[in-house]
Amino acid sequence: MLEAIIHRNPYPAVWLDEPAWNQLVMKAFFTDKDIGQITGLERRANKNLAGILNDYARERQAAGRAINPYLWEVAELGEKI
Repeated sequence: MLEAIIHRNPYPAVWLDEPAWNQLVMKAFFTDKDIGQITGLERRANKNLAGILNDYARERQAAGRAINPYLWEVAELGEKI
């Protein structure tokens, strides 16, 4: 069900405000969805999202868990804005 909202769906990128968008992206990382299938991800990257993703990555590192390599790319896009 979540994939129907996240994957190849233009609606979230067009209509969600920034906090809701950031939550959707974070949920996708947290639930290990295919991040490359999120429509508009590069265009909607933002500084707040970059901060959230960096915090999440530090938590995962501290717990000895793997980090999706795409997280760093998305965070970097948001930091450039």
